[in-house]
Amino acid sequence: INTVPGPALAQALPLLAENGRVVTVTGIAGDLNAAIPKRGTLNFVVLEDAARRLTALGRLIERGQVRVPVAK
Repeated sequence: INTVPGPALAQALPLLAENGRVVTVTGIAGDLNAAIPKRGTLNFVVLEDAARRLTALGRLIERGQVRVPVAK
């Protein structure tokens, strides 16, 4: 899961496992062709005003107002 804007997604693709998956919420930047030989799957989630919403979510997490259940 890529949450870093800019070229981070394209830079990480050479590390993608065979038939691996990548999800990004920060937009598309750079050359994504490195995923092709590995038959990788790229998933893009486009959020309007993502920076503002992610910042607000981060504040909620810092205040302990968001809980993520984890199954055992």
